[in-house]
Amino acid sequence: IPGIEFISGFQVACDSIVKSGSKININVYDTPADSAAAVSFFANKQFKSAALWIGPFHSHAASSAAKAVKNTNALLVLPYSSPNKVLLGNENVLKISPSLPTGMENMSLQLIEKNKNTNFILVHNALSKEMQIVELIKKTFKSQNKDSIKEIVYKTAGLKALTAALSKSKLNMIIVASSDQAFVTDLFNKLKGIDDKEYKISVTGMDTWINYDNLDINMIQKLNLQIPANSHINYNDTITNIFIKNYREKYNTEPGKYAFSGYDAAMYFIPLLIKYGNNANDKIESTKKTCLSTSFDFKKTGDDSGFENQSVFILKYEDFELKKQ
Repeated sequence: IPGIEFISGFQVACDSIVKSGSKININVYDTPADSAAAVSFFANKQFKSAALWIGPFHSHAASSAAKAVKNTNALLVLPYSSPNKVLLGNENVLKISPSLPTGMENMSLQLIEKNKNTNFILVHNALSKEMQIVELIKKTFKSQNKDSIKEIVYKTAGLKALTAALSKSKLNMIIVASSDQAFVTDLFNKLKGIDDKEYKISVTGMDTWINYDNLDINMIQKLNLQIPANSHINYNDTITNIFIKNYREKYNTEPGKYAFSGYDAAMYFIPLLIKYGNNANDKIESTKKTCLSTSFDFKKTGDDSGFENQSVFILKYEDFELKKQ
């Protein structure tokens, strides 16, 4: 379903581009689920003449596709999460979804830049799956000479230590480095008891929190919840609603988030190829663009390596809805 939605959104964008006089030839293939089969699949000569490959959608086949486009004129665009090692030594590969290190670094930099004179508190439970995030955030704060970030291991220190770390004179930015829904819910309930007249608090969570449906909306507003993201759909935007109208007319259904992703990928990469042809690779870093749900800001991960999208923004709950800051 994600793949079908993606190509459907992609085709709506192509319809729009074709109206301006361009010709686009699209071929759609079902990538083998088996890694060994993927190697021979991508070695097929039918791919050699393609200017742009979008996919595969599964990370296990990404390395096979990357090897196939190396030293060709084709660009391979990986729309969803893949390890950064697929970019190593291959200038023809691009990742739309930022890696965890890139995401945490850019989130931390934005928090530091936009929140001067703030008391930062990093909260976690010291679980193995949390520690990479914790170290990445601490590393970024240290690189910006922000050594004063306070760290609370909640499972041992508890609410008492967290309350003691709060400042009465500054904004308290509590960064919760956890995707454990039970812990996050419990923490929210505990924060209810903190006097908001005595302490000014803002909570920053992880991108996975967007899918949580059990957090009290009034507490979300009260705690000024912020969430990092690399995609967001503004349904009040005029261009967004034009896309939705065109999608409905073409497919008699509503576009999901993958349809928006497909549309955005087409609207970024196809005009780039039309304008620059085989020189598109040299123009990627200087071509920044914000589309319906995704912003594109690519940077090379090494001199001879591929490109990773750096765009991470902060979403904040305002008037009971998430808005891009």
